Amino acid sequence: MWKSTFWSRLTPWHWILGILMLGGASSAYIQLVYGLGKGTHLSDQFPWGLWVGLNAFCGIGLAVGGFTLAFVVHLSNLTRYRPVLRATLLVAFLGYLVALLALVFQLGRPATLLPLLGGWNPYSILVGSVWCILLYIVVLALAFAPNVGRRLGWQLSQDWPGLLSVPLLLAAVILSLLHQHSLLGVFTFVPEKQHVLWHTALLPVFCFLASVSGCLAVVLFSSWHSGRAFGKQLELPVQTAMGRVLGGLLCFYLVVRVLDLGLRGEFSTLLKNRLETNLLGLEISLFLLPALLLFRPYVLKEPAWLYACSVLVIGGFVTYNLNVSITAVEAGAGMRYWPSWAEVFLSYGLIALGFVAFRFVAKRTPIFGYGTAGGP
Repeated sequence: MWKSTFWSRLTPWHWILGILMLGGASSAYIQLVYGLGKGTHLSDQFPWGLWVGLNAFCGIGLAVGGFTLAFVVHLSNLTRYRPVLRATLLVAFLGYLVALLALVFQLGRPATLLPLLGGWNPYSILVGSVWCILLYIVVLALAFAPNVGRRLGWQLSQDWPGLLSVPLLLAAVILSLLHQHSLLGVFTFVPEKQHVLWHTALLPVFCFLASVSGCLAVVLFSSWHSGRAFGKQLELPVQTAMGRVLGGLLCFYLVVRVLDLGLRGEFSTLLKNRLETNLLGLEISLFLLPALLLFRPYVLKEPAWLYACSVLVIGGFVTYNLNVSITAVEAGAGMRYWPSWAEVFLSYGLIALGFVAFRFVAKRTPIFGYGTAGGP
């Protein structure tokens, strides 16, 4: 009886998540045992693949956007937007967790991480990234310690979480920005490694704006699905305000992006019928359409429209990061990169793990409500 009830509750989405996580576990085993050479198409000419572009860049971007939004909301003491703070913190934490796991597997065999800790090299971008990760873990542990302590029955002072929240959020913002900037530093210092459409001194600025926009879109996206699954979602006035902010950010990003291309004299490059220009057109379109829609009152007042805009923005956010980390690098390396099945399954398996974790937390805590459990 129990088995028949269990199987009857499974939906196609459960099967998809299960297949992705099973495939990801198989791929993880191959990487841990045999290293990168066995199950990937990475090489010395193209060392960064799907894991870095889809998991690391997008995950760190969500962490940057999430902690920045949470810091602004907390510092402004906007009680009305307290649920946004909780949701963005969770998105940031899970995004960074996915990015961290992807970077661990990018090493091939994680044991190679240990020598980096003892061999300090202040000029190494990789060592800087490792220390950002370690300090980030400490900050996240301190930030979530009060909630974990209450779950375990510890007697904690009511003032301690409040006193630590601002400095911990500020440290999280700084460390996530440093980590993102250290990864982008590879492209900044070697212009020949990137296509001219993406290689610019304003690359960190574009990544930051895309990160904040992407995090807002993920919160709207998850609020919609949480409302349908558990009846827990952000109130419509809060969603409307987030839609207005998202529309303004997208417009600012697009204006600066176009001005940057014009000032660098790259408009003529856009006229060439190449894969790079077509993918840039897709990236801009996925940002432009929701930017136009979010200035219409009927869109801001309808959750279904806000959800559709969030899907487009998430698509643009992912496309932008893949263009920066893969499309632009392909042009610099003079080769085409196709991820292996192991890379695809591990990448999407990590994303599926993030979805499962978000669902677990959203179902058991008032992440989109005004309760006290699990929130700052």
